Amino acid sequence: MAIAVSSVTIFFLTVWIRCQMPSYQKKRVGISNSFVVVMTWLDFIGDVGWTYQRFYGDDERDEGNGKMFGILSLMTLCASLVVTFIVMAKIMLKYRDKLRREETTLFPNLTIILLSLTNPQTIVFFPWKEEAYKNDVEKSLPNKDTAKATFVRLFEDIPEFVIQVFFIAQGPADTLTALNLVLTILALLYFMVGKCLVIFLGQDEENIGRRSFDGWGTSVRRRGDLPARSRSGVPGNFGDVVHELKIKLNELFGLETSVLVQGMERPRPLDDILADAQHYVCVENWERLPGIREKALALAGELGVPIPANCGGLSTGAGEGGGTAGDVATETIGSRV
Repeated sequence: MAIAVSSVTIFFLTVWIRCQMPSYQKKRVGISNSFVVVMTWLDFIGDVGWTYQRFYGDDERDEGNGKMFGILSLMTLCASLVVTFIVMAKIMLKYRDKLRREETTLFPNLTIILLSLTNPQTIVFFPWKEEAYKNDVEKSLPNKDTAKATFVRLFEDIPEFVIQVFFIAQGPADTLTALNLVLTILALLYFMVGKCLVIFLGQDEENIGRRSFDGWGTSVRRRGDLPARSRSGVPGNFGDVVHELKIKLNELFGLETSVLVQGMERPRPLDDILADAQHYVCVENWERLPGIREKALALAGELGVPIPANCGGLSTGAGEGGGTAGDVATETIGSRV
């Protein structure tokens, strides 16, 4: 009864919090997130109940090794709570400036923050500021650190799954064990199949060693992940120049560099972006530039994006505004001859 009441309470609490969210956050957090939180809560409270049952069953029914399994499960739960507390504390401290602090002490939000110590998935319901959202893959979570934090549940789910399987193998299991094992399997499937596929198939080469390409084969990164720069502040290669150029175009002209395809954000073809940018920048001798690489470098030069020497165009330093379109065009055309 207590499990049912607590689960229903958490569901309606998360729904109420979502209704109070600003529009930018409400677009990212759906009702489905409330069901995920309830499912993971059921998994946790089910493990707590199963652990208690092992001590109770061993005293009442002489389960043999029941108390030993109860001790192992209790140790797992305690270790998981400690790890979760450490991870969530680090997240809160690192991103405290990204939270709407005046709302963190409100009872619903404070309750959710406390629940995150047992259920990291509740992090999606934290009162995040709009600037906190830089995660292009799992949009309900603000950034990659918070996405990684939700995997802390595996420190509990995997050991509990192993313990319960061994308990069933060594003797007859009760109904609670069977139900709890089903909940644990569902939680593992959600994380290992659903979440892992979304995150790892959607990430760029900085995270999984796999490059993502736009329509012209140019390596691109998501806007939230700035490319690594040298100490001089100059991008390292042509892909970095393109990435910086896209950011510049978005900031100066509001130019969209990506589109939504079946709910996933995909980069626009680079030639389309450059054609739209030319309407704003008006690079001289645009039609004479032989290819997309030269046009990208010409735009970068006009907008002051640093261009490294290995791009085949005019190299610019960190303190310089960049070469002109004519300089870049001359240099790059000459490099093709």
